[in-house]
Amino acid sequence: MLADLSYSGHEGFIILFSLVVAAVVFLSYHFGGLRLIQYALNRGSEQHPAMFRAHVLRRLLGFILMGIIPLLLLVYILGLSPANHGINLRHLNQSAVWIGMLMPLVVGVNIYFARKPANLKHYPQVRILEWDIGSLTVNFTSWALYLLGYEMLFRGFLLFTFYHAMGAPAAVAINVVLYALAHIPKGRLEVMGSVPFGVVLCLITIATGSFFAAFVVHAFMALSNEFIAIRYHPDMRIKSIRL
Repeated sequence: MLADLSYSGHEGFIILFSLVVAAVVFLSYHFGGLRLIQYALNRGSEQHPAMFRAHVLRRLLGFILMGIIPLLLLVYILGLSPANHGINLRHLNQSAVWIGMLMPLVVGVNIYFARKPANLKHYPQVRILEWDIGSLTVNFTSWALYLLGYEMLFRGFLLFTFYHAMGAPAAVAINVVLYALAHIPKGRLEVMGSVPFGVVLCLITIATGSFFAAFVVHAFMALSNEFIAIRYHPDMRIKSIRL
């Protein structure tokens, strides 16, 4: 894979700039999202409609802060190519092979873990007791948009910044550390799980030159976990769909 020629002589500045941007956008998302959730809680219980709206807005905020803003800064401030930073649809056939190989593993892991009390304590994030097709669609779409921005930041902007400047081993190691740190608010188990998962996603992304497979696998993992958690949560049910 060709390095971005614009890096020549500016690696240190680009790395520092990327780390600052990543820290600012992630912390803005984290604390801004907490404010949204707290505001909704002040209006009622976890089942209040305001809480659903707060989670959706929080995910849209994450998409903008972690996806759109770094992309704009990459192009208009650093003058670099998004395509050379994994934000492209290159090698879709190769990506499809990786996606097809990982899907069964993801399903198996989620079927085993998603129904456990420790998972049901945190998922689904939205605590609606009675789900219909509308609420499911909004919930899953907002999740997918959030993860699109999330993967653009981690497996696009950050991973390839370090890859072009320092090579694959250092880029993967730094990316996984940052990825694990981002999971600290979710608890020890998610931090531990993020390490092997992050390594796999980084290697696939470097191999394909695109974040697409990482996004699809991550989104499928999150959405299938969410669906299974809704399906098996003792206090929740999904309304039957009449055609």
